[in-house]
Amino acid sequence: MTTRLMEILDRDAAIMRAKIAEVMPAADGEAQQARELMILLHTGLFVIQRDEGSTAEELREFAGQILDRTRITRQ
Repeated sequence: MTTRLMEILDRDAAIMRAKIAEVMPAADGEAQQARELMILLHTGLFVIQRDEGSTAEELREFAGQILDRTRITRQ
């Protein structure tokens, strides 16, 4: 089930990235990471809100996968 949610997240995030790219020029690495974090978290919330077929445990696992993807490390 979480695979389906991740596919939806990837699709919706790609749409959001394209729209943001139109209004926000590319930035340095840290700004790009912050923008990606914003996109994934924002999109993830909408995916969870629209989902009606997942259990609470599946949604927790999905949220964990989003957090794993958004880990930002300082260089």
